[in-house]
Amino acid sequence: MTHFHVRFLKKICNDTGHECVTCQGEFLVENTSAGLALEEAEAAFCELRKTDRWDMFADTAEIRIAGGQEGFAPRLTGVGHPRSRAV
Repeated sequence: MTHFHVRFLKKICNDTGHECVTCQGEFLVENTSAGLALEEAEAAFCELRKTDRWDMFADTAEIRIAGGQEGFAPRLTGVGHPRSRAV
């Protein structure tokens, strides 16, 4: 299986009115395909935020193949999915 790094991003305006992108959550997911990994991360994000629509908190999801767990900073915790974990 492959490890995928999935991040949920939202554009917001800072106090000077400039747009910036902020990470609302990121997950390290082990799965056989990017599509399945994204579905698993979406479910984990929704469970964590207690919602059924991840797009209420983020504008987009970004997925990439993870080279390993080094360098991942903790963002969100408490996800109960066995093959995914918040990083």
